[in-house]
Amino acid sequence: MNENRYTLDELWLLSEKYHGTPTDTFEADRKRLREGEPLAYVIGSIPFLNASIALTSKPLIPRPETEWWVEHLINTRTRPPERMLDLCAGSGAIGIALAQAFPTTALTSSDIIEAHIKTIKENYAHNDVQGIAIKSNLFEKIAGTFDLVVTNPPYISDERMEALPPSVSLFEPHEALSGGSDGLSLIRTIIKGLPRHLTENAEVWMEVDDQQGDAVTRLFEEAGFTTHILLDQYELPRVAVAQWKHHDHEHPSRD
Repeated sequence: MNENRYTLDELWLLSEKYHGTPTDTFEADRKRLREGEPLAYVIGSIPFLNASIALTSKPLIPRPETEWWVEHLINTRTRPPERMLDLCAGSGAIGIALAQAFPTTALTSSDIIEAHIKTIKENYAHNDVQGIAIKSNLFEKIAGTFDLVVTNPPYISDERMEALPPSVSLFEPHEALSGGSDGLSLIRTIIKGLPRHLTENAEVWMEVDDQQGDAVTRLFEEAGFTTHILLDQYELPRVAVAQWKHHDHEHPSRD
C-alpha cells in the first residue's frame, strides 16, 4: 500500500474503518471526504472520553471543547448525581460519558429528533450504559426532578451560521446548530423551564458560544441561579455552570 497517495484523513479512515485494507467501499468513502463530508460521519463513529459514539443518524459531531468540559465535570464533581438529564442529547455522548464515570446515576437523555433517539439507544448498548432515551421537545415529555442537567443546545447566531465552514453548514444538522438571531432562542426557553425539573442545589452545565458568556450568565441569574462561566482548553468562555437554590415562590413539579 502506497501511503503517500492518501491524505491524513484518508489514512485515519483506512485504519479505523477498514483496518488498513483498501476496498471499493473505501474508495467510495474517499470520494465522500473529497466532497467535504466530515471524517466522523464517513467513519460512522467518534471516540468521546471512554466511550465510542456511533453517529448513525448524523447528529451533531461531538467536539473536543465538549469533551473537555465533560471531563472537567467528572474530575471536579464531589459525589455522583442521583438523577441526571442530558437535554438536546443528539448522539447521547455527554450523558453516556458521565454515566460511565458515575455508574450509580440514573440517566435520562432526550432529543426532539426520533432518529437520534435510536442512535442514543444504540450508543447505550454499545457502551454498556443503562439509561432512558426520550423523544421530547425540550421539557415537554420530561417528568420528575434532577440534580444534574447537562446540555449542548443550539447556540449559534444567524450571523455566525453564515460564517460556518461548508463541512459543518452542509452536513451537520441545522437544528442542532442554529440558536436564532442572537443564538439564545433555545437557551432562553431552557432556562425558563429548568426550575421545575431541579432538586435543591442542582447543577446545570450548559455549553455556550464563546461570545455569549455574559448574556447567558444574566439569563441564569435573572431566573434565580448562581452562575459562573468556565473557560475551555483554548481559554475561551465555553460552559455556564449554574446552581439552583429553591426559592419560596417557586414550586418545582415532582410529577
